Amino acid sequence: MFEKADIKLEGVQLCNGDHYAIFTAELPYDPTGQTNPYFHPLYRHIRATNGKWPYAIVASSDNIVVYVSYSEHGVVQVDYEQYAMPQEIAKHP
Repeated sequence: MFEKADIKLEGVQLCNGDHYAIFTAELPYDPTGQTNPYFHPLYRHIRATNGKWPYAIVASSDNIVVYVSYSEHGVVQVDYEQYAMPQEIAKHP
């Protein structure tokens, strides 16, 4: 699913009893931009393959964490958090 969406998956961690996935990936577009036609179908597809659990995507390409959850009616709810790369990592990729 990620490859088909042109997303370079870098890693996956499972938390909260293996119900909360955290995907680290390079995204082809800024998730905070005018990209709903790209991201919302992707979020719904991930939900379907992820057991309908909420999840997060750490967008290493944009230094943003995308938190994706759903209302009780299945409506996508997205929140964003900007993060800074630690200096020592930024200097030595």
